[in-house]
Amino acid sequence: MLGDFNYSSYANTSCAGLAPRLWLHFVANYFVDCVPLSNAQSMPTFHCNLSSLTIDYIYVSKDIASCHSSSTVTFVQPLCTDHCLVHTCLSFPMLSHIGRGLWCANPHLANIPSFRSSLSDCLSSFIPLLSPSISPQSQWDLIKVEVARFTRSYSRTTCPSLATLEVKLQSKCDHLIHRFCHQPAQNFQLPIVEHQLQQVQQECTKILALRAGKHWREQGETTAGLCHPFTDNLCTDPDDLMEAAAAFYEDLYTPNPPAQTTIDDLLLHLPPDLFLSETTFTILLKPFTLDDI
Repeated sequence: MLGDFNYSSYANTSCAGLAPRLWLHFVANYFVDCVPLSNAQSMPTFHCNLSSLTIDYIYVSKDIASCHSSSTVTFVQPLCTDHCLVHTCLSFPMLSHIGRGLWCANPHLANIPSFRSSLSDCLSSFIPLLSPSISPQSQWDLIKVEVARFTRSYSRTTCPSLATLEVKLQSKCDHLIHRFCHQPAQNFQLPIVEHQLQQVQQECTKILALRAGKHWREQGETTAGLCHPFTDNLCTDPDDLMEAAAAFYEDLYTPNPPAQTTIDDLLLHLPPDLFLSETTFTILLKPFTLDDI
């Protein structure tokens, strides 16, 4: 059970006590919060201007809590969301091992001048060593093997691992948050570190998009089309695709009527202190005119 619960279960925050006591009691009895780090210290999961709160949780039932191995709270660039990425790892018994698949070079390396220059030097020294007695096809295969070897070596020795760099920046970000938790206005280094994290995450996003496209092509999904949400017909024509997409998003953003039984059940279990007084209730239902506004 996970998500943005819009309340904090830690008493030292301004959002404490917003959740009903029955809910907090239920969670405490049957679930374990996986977000706190090994020292049981809460990490902010929501940032807005200079305020930071812990309102996102990952709850696991107590019967699998022993499988919890680690958790992280990762800063995400504000262009995407004002929440952090909350991640937890549950170690279950491994049933099978999956291979790494085909290797493909990162095409973004071609934008690095030092890579292009080093690759040119590598090929200039390697091509003269090819035997003229072998076929052009075999020579081309050997060149591809050498390019793959050079690319791996360059990536490991020259380009720092994005994952390692992101972990270091995230650790520095966490350190700054804890250091200036009571004086956030003096935390001048945090915006710089967060900007560096944004750049690293944008590069990771590009690489993940490349990997997704590679997996898509390997599975033979070159043109899957789009299924119309109402007719279930497969759309391949551009006009049909646009009509199906418009119908899908129109239905997605059209509000559904509320279920009255759910509303009644919610009102039945609300604590008395959350109900409006009779006076406030009467004022809210009283008709008003434009002059009153």
